[in-house]
Amino acid sequence: HQDRLTTLAMMAMASIECGFLDVQQEVRDALAPFAGTIVFNGSACFGPADHYLGLLAAAVEDFDAADAHFGAAADLASNLAAPVLLAETNISWGSSLLRRRAPGDQVRARALIEYAAHSAEELGLDLLQQRAAALVETP
Repeated sequence: HQDRLTTLAMMAMASIECGFLDVQQEVRDALAPFAGTIVFNGSACFGPADHYLGLLAAAVEDFDAADAHFGAAADLASNLAAPVLLAETNISWGSSLLRRRAPGDQVRARALIEYAAHSAEELGLDLLQQRAAALVETP
């Protein structure tokens, strides 16, 4: 189960990056039962499964599902006192909200991204800081 979950998370990232919509749906369906869990392979933690479900939902513009999954991922990361996982989720969540553009999304997105940027700066995570800065500069 641990190896399968890790494989699904990596498949989610690869299918999004490559734009393979059919694979994204298959991975989303296979990953759905793992909502509320952590992707962990015995030696490395890849974060909440809901983070990957949020990414998959946002990739197909199912923004309401993405919002719910990112919220669940952020709650889990907070409960685990995992600031890196929380920052990663907040950046992805903010990006999704910026794309959705529903009333209030821009304000929420900026707050999530700025919080992530602050955390990334405190933790010395340059790549996350750069990702957050690029999103804040998005009109």
